Amino acid sequence: MSLEPLRTVQARLEAAGFVADLVAFEGLLHIAGTETSYSPDQVRVVETARFEGTSDPDEEAILMAVATVDGEPIGLYVTPYGPEMSPEDVTVVQQLRDI
Repeated sequence: MSLEPLRTVQARLEAAGFVADLVAFEGLLHIAGTETSYSPDQVRVVETARFEGTSDPDEEAILMAVATVDGEPIGLYVTPYGPEMSPEDVTVVQQLRDI
């Protein structure tokens, strides 16, 4: 669990070059608003942080800083964590964990 607030972690990672917003769709990570996508085996997770909601500890989120396998920063992938996670996100998160 991260001791830093979500916004603070996002700002720190964006300053380090992780500027794209990533979304899971059809087993891939897509850069929002573009045609660019990556399969989980084309990327690596550089940093992961989990967060709980301040008013509801069951509201959990996970943030991943994602880079190419060569280490070039791509962007941030943020999703609910736990039972609120969508099937698309479950697929991608499981594949990222298996790499």
